[in-house]
Amino acid sequence: MRPGVTGIVLGGSLVLYGVAILFLSQGKGNIGAVLLVVASEGMCGAAWLGRAVVAGTDDESDGGEPRRPRDSSPSGSGGSQLDWSAFENFRKSWSREGASKGPPKSDD
Repeated sequence: MRPGVTGIVLGGSLVLYGVAILFLSQGKGNIGAVLLVVASEGMCGAAWLGRAVVAGTDDESDGGEPRRPRDSSPSGSGGSQLDWSAFENFRKSWSREGASKGPPKSDD
C-alpha cells in the first residue's frame, strides 16, 4: 500500500465534504446528503488504508507485528499463561446450552 493513495482518498473526501456542506447550505438537501454520505465513506476508507500503512500487515514475513502475540501473558508482568483450549471449550459450551434448551414452550 502506498501512503499517497491514502492522502488522495482523504483529500478527495475532504473536498467532497466541503461541497456537500455548500449544497446543504443552499437548501439542496438531497444532493448534499448524498455527497455527505459518500464523503464520510471516503474518510472511512482513508482511515482503513492508513491503518495498513501505519501498522503493517498481520503477516510477520512482511515486517508487521501479529495482532495476538505468541506470548499470552501481558507485557511486563510475570502472569501465568492463558489456557486457550479451556477457554475454547468453555465458549463452545455456551452454544450447546442454547441449543439444548430449544424454543420456549407455551401452555395453551
